Amino acid sequence: MSRSDFGALWKEEGYAELIAGDNPISLEEGLQILNGKATAQYVPHIEYFKYWLGVRHLMQQHKMTFVEILHAELDFKQILEEAIQMENNRLN
Repeated sequence: MSRSDFGALWKEEGYAELIAGDNPISLEEGLQILNGKATAQYVPHIEYFKYWLGVRHLMQQHKMTFVEILHAELDFKQILEEAIQMENNRLN
């Protein structure tokens, strides 16, 4: 299983960010940073944004529940790339 820099904790932290609805970075700003068009002012914020984006993508696009996400063998890097591509396409 591919992990983030914080291990598989991305699932829990991403879900927490999703249900809290209190991202310090907007979707547009986060995508600009991930696409190399802006610089993160505070690195932990972009890490949590990535976790949020990955979990959000799995729940919205793959219709997975949080329990399914927790128990699934998931490649975080692949999920994040898929989510970024989908959001870039949607916004352009």
